[in-house]
Amino acid sequence: MSNQRGPLKDKRLYSLLLICYFIIYFLAAGLELPLGKLANYLLGISYTLLLIIFGLLNRKKLFSKLSWKDFFVGLILGLAILLAELLILFIFMVINHVHIGSLNTINIMALVKKQPVFMVYVILIAPLLEELVFRQALFVMFYNGIDKVISNKIKPRVIWWLSALLVGLVFGMVHGDSTILPYLLISIYLQGIYHRYKDIRVGMISHFIFNLLTVLLLTMR
Repeated sequence: MSNQRGPLKDKRLYSLLLICYFIIYFLAAGLELPLGKLANYLLGISYTLLLIIFGLLNRKKLFSKLSWKDFFVGLILGLAILLAELLILFIFMVINHVHIGSLNTINIMALVKKQPVFMVYVILIAPLLEELVFRQALFVMFYNGIDKVISNKIKPRVIWWLSALLVGLVFGMVHGDSTILPYLLISIYLQGIYHRYKDIRVGMISHFIFNLLTVLLLTMR
């Protein structure tokens, strides 16, 4: 698993990214009651600034050349996420005769309709930042923590799955939806992409495509 931990050469930088991300998240959550929708806009602006600052500090890796093969792999895998989600939702509705939706997605689309500029955050900023925070920084934190405690008792593959599961649970809870299962599965899928291709940007592209297509489908309804 050294290839998963390797990119985090500057542990302080990634630790600071995690701290800033969750401070902003909890501040926005605390301000949601008095400020209402304005808290969401402040969240989006703050996360955008955080991504820009981190990107500049880590520009040598993030802006290095990406092969066309990895680029198209990211596109295809992003489309696969959406198709898999639609298939699962269709099967669930056929079996249970119940239409299900995402409360988080509904709220986001309401914001997008009122302020179309917010679409930039949903489609571009959120996927890039979330891959850095969850699939990279938080995963490494969990993996290293588990590895130190029980490395002699379980195999690295099990540590990977435990870490991916924990990241997925946090990822789901942060999105504040009525169910975290879809986010858990998507998170593990994206974690697998990072593990397979060793480049966080492949997962970023997949996440971007998934969000883009989701927003486009919902706006056409």
